[in-house]
Amino acid sequence: MIRMFLTESVLLSLAGGLISLPMAYGFVEFLTSLFPKVTTAVYIPRVDSIPFDLRVFGFAFLISVLCGLLFGLIPALQASKANLLDTLNEGRSGKGVGGGGSKSRVRAGSLIVIFEVALALLLLAGTGVMIKSFTRLTGIDPGFDYERLLTARVSILNNKNYESEEPRRNLAKGIISGLATVPGVEGAGLCTVLPANGGGNYVPITFVGKPTEVDVRPRTYWIAITPDFFKTIGARLIKGRFFNESDNEHSRPVIIINRSLALRYYPNEDPLGKFINPSKGALPKELGPREIVGVVDDLKNDGLDKEAAPEVYSPYYQEPLSRLYVVLRAKADPRSYEQALRRAVSEQDKEMPISLVATFEQLVGESLAPRRIATVMLVIYSAIAFILAAIGIYGVLTHATSQRAHEMGVRLALGAQPEELLGMVIRQGMTLVLTGLVLGMALAFALTRLIASQLYQVSPTDPAAFALAPSLLAVVALTACFFPALRATRVDPIKALREE
Repeated sequence: MIRMFLTESVLLSLAGGLISLPMAYGFVEFLTSLFPKVTTAVYIPRVDSIPFDLRVFGFAFLISVLCGLLFGLIPALQASKANLLDTLNEGRSGKGVGGGGSKSRVRAGSLIVIFEVALALLLLAGTGVMIKSFTRLTGIDPGFDYERLLTARVSILNNKNYESEEPRRNLAKGIISGLATVPGVEGAGLCTVLPANGGGNYVPITFVGKPTEVDVRPRTYWIAITPDFFKTIGARLIKGRFFNESDNEHSRPVIIINRSLALRYYPNEDPLGKFINPSKGALPKELGPREIVGVVDDLKNDGLDKEAAPEVYSPYYQEPLSRLYVVLRAKADPRSYEQALRRAVSEQDKEMPISLVATFEQLVGESLAPRRIATVMLVIYSAIAFILAAIGIYGVLTHATSQRAHEMGVRLALGAQPEELLGMVIRQGMTLVLTGLVLGMALAFALTRLIASQLYQVSPTDPAAFALAPSLLAVVALTACFFPALRATRVDPIKALREE
């Protein structure tokens, strides 16, 4: 008997493991497709080296076989210890639920259903808050228009030909002039930090003329840009002016600050005309205090899911820093202008390395990729748990109903209405479901806090998600209960009386 049960369970686990091989391969391919094709390695690592690992699959396959042995051994041992006299008496009496083995199997199945419902609810609640968070994140205004923008990194860092400032200025001016002659290019600019892409240097600053207690040397992003950069990306000017060609190495040092810096350090005054000074040695060149000539809206340089940090923008021609990105706006698909961008750079320096050519839509997508992938994974896991819970409810009720078929036939023969039997079986199933829902809600309230760091402007116990998840699960569970209950109402009462 033990060998028979183990053979059946191991064959099932082997079949499931073999079927999962092509499914696992396809799933790995699906996951890697969720990652951006061009990555700056700021938010996520490169994924082109993620393989389908047969060793990992072999380990998982071994676990499935062991599960088959374990869960086949338990009923096998129960069957081998069955009381033969009780079993024969149960068969002669025609009662399907009198045996202890049947009752224990139903109880074990009921506990499994309760656990499945609780797990499904936990995952559904977590998925709900993740989807709501991701939806809000995708609706954030990044502070600029990132459609039809193409960008690339020009690697002048550690390049001996560009150790001094003049070659850097000439390179920037030449690239912009070359792109300006390309048909379909509406604007071009250069910067040292890409918006919505992270990175950059924090620079301690002081506020000239502020009281000593305000002079706390806050750390701010210091970004150098060419005159047309803000116009190219569609940044919004709040007050003052943008840079122009006259803001160069021969003019007085000027800067533009973002809204966050203005609100934090100039809350009740006009920042235009005020001066900010970077700490000594923080930048390669000492230009002295810089005058604020404009305020722009926040550009979310640290990513869409983070609050904008205080930022200072300086003219690249006054302060040509070593990091450099080219940005162009095209009238049509920006990807069709990649060769024009490369040509504009190579015309200035044929040996200049160009990397990370991508559209801004790709970069914004990359900044959201970790959250998108986490959300997709939760959706998949919750769907699997959802299906397993529905199958479990259906299976337990079908088994319990078949065990009580004789009883229900007698009830019908004695005058019970089919609707009464239907309600009885549904109540039995929904009792299990409600128990699982209560347990699942308790788990969800406790464990969804673990994903709080992945949420944006959504509570881990969001009321809408916590109301929708049990409602959806209850509807599916009720559907799963209905069919076994309907079968119970179709038992032949004449056959049941003959057996009695």
